[in-house]
Amino acid sequence: MVKPVVYNNRFLYFVMMTNTKRPKFILISLLMLLLFNYPLLSAANKLLYVGKMPLLFVYIATVWLLTIILLWITSAAKK
Repeated sequence: MVKPVVYNNRFLYFVMMTNTKRPKFILISLLMLLLFNYPLLSAANKLLYVGKMPLLFVYIATVWLLTIILLWITSAAKK
């Protein structure tokens, strides 16, 4: 008798993910690709400082943080 191979819990979670979460993850990924695209990055690449930090660094850090928060909220949701 052959036992099934269990890789780890994250792999099983992705395989057994509900059909309502997968489109949300895809949408968040596409939104992240759009926000890190060249035209928006070049629009933020100005000689403007926000609290002694260049606007581009603030833009990248803000988009990255918002993406992490959205992914966390989506994965923590029950349905």
